[in-house]
Amino acid sequence: MKTEMNYTITSKQLIFILIGCMLGTGIITLPRVTTEVLEQDAWLAVLFGAIIPFVSLWLTSRIIGKYPGLSFIALTERIAGKFFGRLLAAVFVIYSILAAAVILRLFTEVITIYLLPKTPMLVKILLGLGVSAYMASSGIKVLGRLNEFLFYMLLPLLLFALPALFIYGDIRYLMPVLNHSIKEYSKSAITTGYVYSGFETLIVFGPYVIKKKETFKASIIALSTTTFLYLYAVITTMVVFGAGLTQKITWPALRILSVVDIPVFERIEFVFILAWIGISIKPVCNQYFCAGLIIKDAFGIKSLEAVMSVLFPIIAFIAWYPKNIYATFRFSDFIGTYSLILGTAMPLLLLGLSSIRKKGRVEDEGNS
Repeated sequence: MKTEMNYTITSKQLIFILIGCMLGTGIITLPRVTTEVLEQDAWLAVLFGAIIPFVSLWLTSRIIGKYPGLSFIALTERIAGKFFGRLLAAVFVIYSILAAAVILRLFTEVITIYLLPKTPMLVKILLGLGVSAYMASSGIKVLGRLNEFLFYMLLPLLLFALPALFIYGDIRYLMPVLNHSIKEYSKSAITTGYVYSGFETLIVFGPYVIKKKETFKASIIALSTTTFLYLYAVITTMVVFGAGLTQKITWPALRILSVVDIPVFERIEFVFILAWIGISIKPVCNQYFCAGLIIKDAFGIKSLEAVMSVLFPIIAFIAWYPKNIYATFRFSDFIGTYSLILGTAMPLLLLGLSSIRKKGRVEDEGNS
């Protein structure tokens, strides 16, 4: 199945879609996650965590480049055959559904703590998912523009942490540098790699880029931008709280906003949360869209909205199911592991099968 012309995006839009997939609720929990791994070297954990996504993006760009113009489901069927191709697609669909659900639940947990503590969890989940379903049903072009617009909303929010940084920041909290073993740094690459979940969606969105040669470059720009923003969140939080205190705060990147009172705004964290709502809902929309698009193409369904309607109660139930925030964090860790395995194993498998099939064709032509 060829990618349809009305389902195309620019390489610039791909950048913002991938950033939208990788950057969400993870930015407010990342300082705690990284300090648990490498303490004062937490900022290095952010860099090491980007290694696996980088390799995955390179592998995925290669496989997309070999089969330009084919949608994800058509790509897997061409390389692995109809049965195994659809099996691989099913694995990706399950991942996207679970990822959308857990991100939605984390988003809802933050809303519960800071804005709507008495509103039933299910009501908040249904409202958030309803907005996501509407945006995801609008198509990939609208999704690309939406991700770009919401990204620019994030930039002013980064300035809110500067007063606390200038008043209470202490660079000594980042020292000594390189004070851990190679084994610990290696472990950090995997542990911190979880927060980059979403990079694997390149294999779904990549085929729809108009200028195919720009796909890899766009994906690396997206990864570099995400890494920079994560570094900013980790370093800013650590130089104010230090590694020890950061580990004890559930949402450290939010807590830093309450350290300093800013005239007029007073409780600046609430202003941040209101603006952050639009940013953190992007990964839900993107993963929701991925699952719906793959199912639509696999079964030849004309209406994307119909697929979204079927997926709606499934995602809502999975998001509602965890009993508390600790169960949600464990669920999130599982999805992170799923992401790293899927993001590397799938392009490797597809490249391997593609090489075998190509070698087989060459041998057949030689024998004839």
